[in-house]
Amino acid sequence: MDNIWGKCKARFPRATAPATTVDPETGYLTLKKIELWINTFTPIVTYLYHCNTDITSLLSGTAIKGVVLYISDYIMKTSLKTHTIFKSI
Repeated sequence: MDNIWGKCKARFPRATAPATTVDPETGYLTLKKIELWINTFTPIVTYLYHCNTDITSLLSGTAIKGVVLYISDYIMKTSLKTHTIFKSI
């Protein structure tokens, strides 16, 4: 929250929900969240994808360009094997 707006860039604190619910009319899914300041969804996504993941929202062109640059630099490492490069893509 150390910025000129005095707000958290990750939009914390976030709303809490005592249980996971589904709105029958809209189909909107509200996941259980009991902590205001902690992202508790990552373990669920990690379990579903069977890998270590980092959840982030890419809402700006700058963020997307940064991710593309990072992945491109990683792929271009000469020590990587071809099958590893294809996995990254």
